[in-house]
Amino acid sequence: MNPVLESALSYVHHNYKVFPLRVNTKNGHVLASWIKEASTDPSQIYEWFSNGPMNIGVCTGNGLAVIDIDNKNGKSGNDSIQSFVSSFPKTKVVSTPNGGFHMYYHVNREIHCTTNLLPGIDIRGEGGYVIGVGSVINNKFYKDMYPNRHIAEANDAVYKFLQFREKKNANSNSLNCK
Repeated sequence: MNPVLESALSYVHHNYKVFPLRVNTKNGHVLASWIKEASTDPSQIYEWFSNGPMNIGVCTGNGLAVIDIDNKNGKSGNDSIQSFVSSFPKTKVVSTPNGGFHMYYHVNREIHCTTNLLPGIDIRGEGGYVIGVGSVINNKFYKDMYPNRHIAEANDAVYKFLQFREKKNANSNSLNCK
């Protein structure tokens, strides 16, 4: 089985909606509306991801929040999150092509997408998505850093961090954040 199909099915197995993106893109939409057409149906996933290379979009929100740590444009998300991460539960972490990573958490409340929470850190929540494991940008892969680690429940430290935007007055956008 191709690794992207296998990865897409893994997300679906855990009840996360996915959708195809053109390979080597973060927003090369193939569907008319990823928000409406993203799916957890294995038959649909086979159809989308069996016909040539694709990237995977993983919908956030609806119980899933992702802390998106980037290292680009002179911002080091790794530096920004350093003092917080030791109090977070161990969870699924995906390395990204720019040397950053995505930290996945189950949440029991609505978390909105937020950009620039701290330098190099965005939050992906309701109405957003992240790029899934196996996807490729400029010949660099999104990789599962701890393949046997499951998505953890957010603890108080994670919720406090996710709400940090209120103190920092970061930009918030509840739709189409990616």
